[in-house]
Amino acid sequence: EDFLAPVAAGNLQSALPLAYVTKDITGTERNAETPTIGAYEFDAYTDAPVMAEGYPVISNIMDESADLKVKFNQTGIAQFVAKEATETAPTAEEVSASEITLSVYKNEAATATVGGLVKDKEYIIYSVMTGVGGKMSEVYASSKFVAGGEVIKEIPNVKVAAEATESVEAGSNAELKATVSEGTAPFAISWTNGKHEVIATANLDDFGSATSTYAPSECDLYYVTVTDTNGKTASDTCRVAVTGDAVTATFENLYLDENSFWAGPDTKGTPTEGLYGGNDINGSFVSGSYQFSNSFNDQYSSWYGFAYSNRTATDFNTITPDQYNSVVGKGYNDSENFAVAYSSGEIKVLNKPVEGDEIRGFYITNNAYAVNTIAYAKPTDYAHKFEQGDFLKVIFTGHHADGTDAKVEYYLADYRSSKAADHYYLDTWQWVDLRSLGKVTSIDISFDGSDKGGFGVNTPTYFCMDNFNGERIVAEATTQVAGGEVDLKQFFTFDDASATVSYAFADALPEELAQNVSLSADGKLSIKKNFYEKFDVTVSATQKGKIQFVKIPFDIVNGINAVDGENADSNVAARYNIGGQKLNARQRGVNIIRTTTGKMLKVGVR
Repeated sequence: EDFLAPVAAGNLQSALPLAYVTKDITGTERNAETPTIGAYEFDAYTDAPVMAEGYPVISNIMDESADLKVKFNQTGIAQFVAKEATETAPTAEEVSASEITLSVYKNEAATATVGGLVKDKEYIIYSVMTGVGGKMSEVYASSKFVAGGEVIKEIPNVKVAAEATESVEAGSNAELKATVSEGTAPFAISWTNGKHEVIATANLDDFGSATSTYAPSECDLYYVTVTDTNGKTASDTCRVAVTGDAVTATFENLYLDENSFWAGPDTKGTPTEGLYGGNDINGSFVSGSYQFSNSFNDQYSSWYGFAYSNRTATDFNTITPDQYNSVVGKGYNDSENFAVAYSSGEIKVLNKPVEGDEIRGFYITNNAYAVNTIAYAKPTDYAHKFEQGDFLKVIFTGHHADGTDAKVEYYLADYRSSKAADHYYLDTWQWVDLRSLGKVTSIDISFDGSDKGGFGVNTPTYFCMDNFNGERIVAEATTQVAGGEVDLKQFFTFDDASATVSYAFADALPEELAQNVSLSADGKLSIKKNFYEKFDVTVSATQKGKIQFVKIPFDIVNGINAVDGENADSNVAARYNIGGQKLNARQRGVNIIRTTTGKMLKVGVR
């Protein structure tokens, strides 16, 4: 009501332009086509008012009141509310309901006195302004002050940004750069790796950047922490990929508190609109030579892709934290960390991202959530307990540089057999062979199962992973010196005598060897007669999802090489009969000996 400025243009924009009156009284250029009648140009104010830089300013602090000086870029009515510093900041609507008002003119400072304060208490005065066009500003907060005292000078927070060389060749140094833009100098800088181990330190006397170097052994996340002279800190992260020879992803480079897990969000992830609300933060983590995808929904705290865990519990009672439990209670070979996969996800090859690399395989076991359903689901549960005919499997789809794909399927639980003794779900760490995928740039995971509904597989689609692109454990048998037939059962130990055992060559045989060596379904390894060679084969035996590997060396000799005399034991390392059984002493007839130089001979003993 105190302002003479029009709230609408009306007929004011009907003046004739005058070439010699190009500016209004304030020095503002007049519109050359539709100048306004009058000394001042009309401004419709379609935007909300904005507080000028350097405002608001607290002054004249008394025991029960304080003054607040404001300046806005529009004319309007400002309103004010004082709150104790510990209280929640008010909304714009709450401030606009205040009876403490002040008329403010465009680009002119104005001061309001705000009362109702209590001596020695800390306060903040909040203000908003409603312009003549009806638009309301955001809420502006004053500095903190003490009634009857002084303005509390806020110590500025520290701000740092981390950058790193995106990719380095194995053995080369990566540059880690920390740029400090806020805080109070001087600054102490500390870099740690993904395990929170300090790898570099630096100092800055003022705002700017400090660069450190470090030679990473695997792809990793790096944390920079900056501490200013007031003890305030700030942190940021960056990532370095390492190219060259593959490094196994053990997940031990990833920091976890004791008995905990990480499932997102990645602080450098990209937000997209979630299918059912909220935002999906699409990110990842790295270990070894590989990147594992993670998508975290900020509204529901749900996720899919990959997480990592060091939880030791093996049971399932509640979705969180028990979805991060394995059925083993630790990583492969008693390690601490392991990955948890859920629903769908992607693994990227970072050491050879263009041409791809061969993945040997990894160790896998079941997740406690999945097993709780497979073995113990109630009739009222969403997914059913497994019975004859049921299965749950994970599908690995490898993508090649030329755009082609290859797949490997692996059963986490298999009840398809009509033989009940063969029904199983994984409850130990087992090797998954991925070599048949060939050289891949990435691998996608998906699931299939017998229990399906309108949204896909009902059985919880989880598994646990460790030592991605690691090494399988292969036992080695004693050297076989006789040809013919070898029963493989002697090399393996089985849990269930009534369950089926499947035998196979674990590695492809060279062409000549494949023509002379065969393996039957019941585990008989046959070598053709008159095939006398030094070779080895690696075979596997699988029972109820558990696989064992044995490397069997052969050194088959033919013909009598010599006559074994009474004093011929000095150069003998081992002695066998013609059937390949080890002997403790010479035995009349034909003996096979391995000399101390490793040579195999067939000799006659009188």
